[in-house]
Amino acid sequence: SGMASRFKLGSITKIKLKNFLTYFDVTINPGPRLNVVIGPNGSGKSSILCAICLCLGGSPALLGRADDVREFIAHDMDDGMIEITLASKNSSRGDVIRRTLVRSDKGGVRSQHGEFFVNGQATPKKMVQNLVETKYKIDVSNLLSFLPQDKVGNFSSYTPQQLLGETMKALNERQLFDVHQKLMKMQNESKDQTRSVQTIGEKLAALKEENEGLERTKAQLEERKKNLEKIELLEAKAKWLKFDIERQRALDLKETRDKAKKDMEKATSNVPILERLKVDVEAEIGDAEDKKSAFLKTNEKIKTEVTRLNERGSDFTNKIEDTIIEIKDLAKEQAKKEKKADDKEEVVKNLAKELADMNPEKIEAEMAPLTAECKTLSKHLHSLSTKKVEVEQIFNAQRREYERASKLLKQMNEVRDRKLKRIYLRKPKLQKAVEWIQANKSKFRRPIYGPVGAEIECVNDNISKIMDQHVSNTILTAFIVESKEDSDFLYENLRKRMNIPGINIELVENSDPLPRKYSATRMAEFKQKYDIRGNLDKFISCPKPVMKALCNASKIHDVLVGTVATSEVIDEPSAPGSPNAMDEFSLAENGSATSACVCFPTSEGTMYRYMTNVSRYSKKVNTSVNQIRENTNFVFKGVNPQQLKKQKEKVEEMKEKYKELSDDITEVEEEQKEASKNVKAKRKALDALKKGKSEYSKTKANLERNEKKLEQLRAEAAGDIEAEKRKLIAQLKKLCDGAVKSSVDANARWGQLMDNTFLVSGICVDFAGRQDELSRIEDSLEDEHAKALAVREAYEKAKEAFAECKNNLRELKRTAESEAPLIDKDGNELPRKAQLDALPGQLSEIQSDIKDCREAINRVVDDPHLLAEYERKKREIEELTAALANNSEISDAKEAEMKSLEGPFRAKLNNYIRVIDERFSTYMSDLSCAGGVKLAEGTDGYTSWGIEIQVKYRHANNLQVLDARVHSGGERSVATIMYLMALQDQLVSPFRCVDEINQGMDEIFERKVFTRVVRNSCAPLENDHRPSEHSGQYFLITPKLLPNLTDMENEEVTVLIIFNGPFMSLNQINTDDYIKKRKRLGSDYDDGQ
Repeated sequence: SGMASRFKLGSITKIKLKNFLTYFDVTINPGPRLNVVIGPNGSGKSSILCAICLCLGGSPALLGRADDVREFIAHDMDDGMIEITLASKNSSRGDVIRRTLVRSDKGGVRSQHGEFFVNGQATPKKMVQNLVETKYKIDVSNLLSFLPQDKVGNFSSYTPQQLLGETMKALNERQLFDVHQKLMKMQNESKDQTRSVQTIGEKLAALKEENEGLERTKAQLEERKKNLEKIELLEAKAKWLKFDIERQRALDLKETRDKAKKDMEKATSNVPILERLKVDVEAEIGDAEDKKSAFLKTNEKIKTEVTRLNERGSDFTNKIEDTIIEIKDLAKEQAKKEKKADDKEEVVKNLAKELADMNPEKIEAEMAPLTAECKTLSKHLHSLSTKKVEVEQIFNAQRREYERASKLLKQMNEVRDRKLKRIYLRKPKLQKAVEWIQANKSKFRRPIYGPVGAEIECVNDNISKIMDQHVSNTILTAFIVESKEDSDFLYENLRKRMNIPGINIELVENSDPLPRKYSATRMAEFKQKYDIRGNLDKFISCPKPVMKALCNASKIHDVLVGTVATSEVIDEPSAPGSPNAMDEFSLAENGSATSACVCFPTSEGTMYRYMTNVSRYSKKVNTSVNQIRENTNFVFKGVNPQQLKKQKEKVEEMKEKYKELSDDITEVEEEQKEASKNVKAKRKALDALKKGKSEYSKTKANLERNEKKLEQLRAEAAGDIEAEKRKLIAQLKKLCDGAVKSSVDANARWGQLMDNTFLVSGICVDFAGRQDELSRIEDSLEDEHAKALAVREAYEKAKEAFAECKNNLRELKRTAESEAPLIDKDGNELPRKAQLDALPGQLSEIQSDIKDCREAINRVVDDPHLLAEYERKKREIEELTAALANNSEISDAKEAEMKSLEGPFRAKLNNYIRVIDERFSTYMSDLSCAGGVKLAEGTDGYTSWGIEIQVKYRHANNLQVLDARVHSGGERSVATIMYLMALQDQLVSPFRCVDEINQGMDEIFERKVFTRVVRNSCAPLENDHRPSEHSGQYFLITPKLLPNLTDMENEEVTVLIIFNGPFMSLNQINTDDYIKKRKRLGSDYDDGQ
């Protein structure tokens, strides 16, 4: 019937390769059944499987060889092609699938570096995959039907669950896999549903428990609400009762006001009569008062004159008595004066003796040198004070200077802390690392430096910007260690124990400087031509290990730093026809091209970095220009170490001066104390001498004064007393005459005074009567006024109380009507009136009830949200109850659905596995081994279901699950191929591919395995089967076959020999003899084969 009719739907009838791996142009015509592909290693056997996979929509990852399809294009070729013809039904031409491979995207070629065609029409990859999988049931991702060389080991690494899934996908009934997936999904959903039911149940129980407490509180709040409503009614009743009480009080006050008004009118009628009578009596009293005043004035004048005369007489009498006493005491006074003169003479003698004992000349002699010495000492003390002030001024100035220098030094020392804080803002995780290193620095062998950015001191801001941009953040945030042990210890603690990510540790085991790219001569030329100031490392300061790390990682010792002048000539050649600056910088000492980097500012203040790189292939120098950003991230201008050192020395020097000046001040103060002590002693002695001199002067002056007084007393004691006595007697006579005359005049005026006194007495008696009458009238009038005032006050109070009560009554009525109305707008009674009428009619009872209600209310804490919370939780309980019932129903429905699916699924699956187990066991028995295949259901439901392949290669052993850790490579290969053979006629794929499965097998196993492959792949057809109704096409790829294989003569075996490679020659094979021999065997190939 012809070869084409023997190909099963989807089998490969032709493979064409162009520029594919080792093939430049080849056509391969496989047979419909078993195809044995033989060829030396590297000749391209596995390339055929690669072509099949890639052309039928598979990805390079399935092959385990490469990740990019371009790697399958032949070497030095720009494109390649794969074309596969698949067999169709009824011997008609099948679909031709072609895939082009392109090394680069050119000429509008699509992405993925190639394009698919089906029967000459460009087709998307997804459509090709859908055609292959849907129409032809081909799955190149399933190792059971497509087992590439690099994936052979993966098969034995399958878990039982993976093996079950791949087996079901490969079986004729693909729906088994779909049902299993659905069961697993339903099982997971059922678990989620069960967890949801459990969660809802727990939440529902908790809510119910919470709501039980809320119900009790709710009852209390409802009772509280009733009490509030009752209070509202009671307060409304109280308002009307207060209105009634106030209305009655208003009527009583009105009656009191009217009575008070009548009493007031009656009381004011007697007042006018008494007031007129009072006016008359007051007029009479005024006349009497005038007369009395006139007489009294006259009497006062007489009294004054009599008093004057009496006083004059008394004065004369006193003087007479004094004169008589003087006459009597004149002798006594003479004796007293003599006695005084004697006493004074004794004082003068004592003073003269005291004065004679004093020596003023000696005092003066001692005072002169002592005064001069005091002046000298005072002058010295003053000079010491001046010196102390001067030293203190210098000391204070030095102290201020020392404090400023110390403050500056402290600020310079704190620069690192400020830099660390700014670094922490950008990399917070570094702070924890730095703190740990500081706390544990004693545990390290060598010092730990870092972060590197904090260790760098730049001479200016421009250098800081260059460093921050040129050196990577990884280095700037790294820690530098000087020993492998410190590196391991730091890594172990920071990365593993403290789990701080992104910490970079750089090991610098020696700090020797690296060789520089430019010699000193060339650097001098660069400075002359382009104003290059030096290499970047010369403008920074840092510890030697840090510098070495920066040079290793960022080559800062080769980076050139220029000025504004550099920016003006960087792009211009130094002379016409000569290279420009970057060309010169990119020239190594040996004349070859090298990379270069130069940084410089412009006149506008912008910083630039010019860099050159040498191409690895063309050796061409490429230049890039970057503007250096203004802000820095990890490098900041620091303090120059030389400046820091100078500042420290300056502070120490000033500290010494400060101490010296302090000692000078102490010394001056000691001298000052000693000098002050000496001055005080001398002044004390001088003061004593001055006091002696002063005492002499005082004594001398006192003596002279007493001598004068003595002379005066002697003169007084020697006077004539008789003349004095006569003088006193004459004076006494005159005084007696004056006394008599004054007494006579006084008696005359006293008589006149008596006459006037009698007249005044009569007037006074009449005046007193009128006064008594006026007092009685005034008392009566006052009583009447008081009565009238009291009555008027009573009336005003009554009037005011009534008005106030009336206002209160009006306000109470308005309040009651507005807050507790009893009738509506139309005058109809409201229901509240009946409610209020039912309440007690006494205000005290109402207030007592209000108090009781308030006490009941205060016993319950008001919670306005509790009732809403209760209702919300009640609704939530209802919702959860419904959700629980619904979820339970859904869970039960899912369980029922899973049970309904599981029965048929389990039956079919067990039937398949039973057949596979029987065949696998038979096949392994034929190998003098044992084996079995069983369904392992596990403990976690459908997701734990799997297929276990059990094998036994030695009689002493028991059956064991196939395991890469237990069984050898050959044993795993035998079990793999036997399992594939057990599936042979149950697989849905029209062809299978196995690459070098026989590797690692011994000769006995390989012969028996090959026999099993041939028998299963080339089994005779039943009588009623069409030629294409066999188990499918099979590709067995191997670099060799054992000699004298007994099954090679089978007509269904097609041997494809790969004769390909640079060291193979057609001369080694006589193709004519081969073709004749092949014809004798009765080959019935179609045309073109």
